Amino acid sequence: MLEAIGELLPLAVGLSISPLPIIAMIVLLMSPKAPISAPAFMLGWMIAIAAALILFGSLAGLGFGKGGSGGIVAAVKMALGAGLLLLALMEWRARPRRGETAQLPHWLEAVERMGPFAAGGLGFGIYAANPKNLTVGIAAGVAFGQTRLPPGQAALVCLVYVLIAASTVVVPVIGYFVARERVRPWLDEMRDWLTQHNAAVMAVLLLIVGAMMFGKGVSSLAG
Repeated sequence: MLEAIGELLPLAVGLSISPLPIIAMIVLLMSPKAPISAPAFMLGWMIAIAAALILFGSLAGLGFGKGGSGGIVAAVKMALGAGLLLLALMEWRARPRRGETAQLPHWLEAVERMGPFAAGGLGFGIYAANPKNLTVGIAAGVAFGQTRLPPGQAALVCLVYVLIAASTVVVPVIGYFVARERVRPWLDEMRDWLTQHNAAVMAVLLLIVGAMMFGKGVSSLAG
């Protein structure tokens, strides 16, 4: 089980520093409907992370559960790694140049008016509609599907993965309810910084995770 957690940990950390859901959460926490909309967004985000892990893990388990599939697993890991590296290059090229101001999606302007159902759907949709998140989710599913753990251990690994991956969305919600006024200036600063450096953060994240996945594929192929 610990080996499975170790395999998933870098991917969970990669999801946790994805800027867009953090920015959306901060906008929700600054809105009048924060007490109900922010937890709904958090729940939608966590459900999407868990659903992707279980779905892709189940598919990987079915496809790679039999012997002689080592070469296929290696090829899938290398393909996912190469895809993430390509996405990293695209993000890096799209980053704002010095002196430019980053532009966020226009739909973020409507986030502060969202009720709980819309916010929950947004949390799920930000994951499901983002190819970068889905690629990381597929990579996590492949690693998870190979573990072949008993149901209880698999559920625990899934829980740990989701909590780590969603931690940067969960912690601001907890901070909001525990010390609302004290965290507000920090939320403002974090939103502004992430808005400006969104593309660069994602590029570095995708580069690290992509190189890791490609390297594991090469290692599996050599083994």
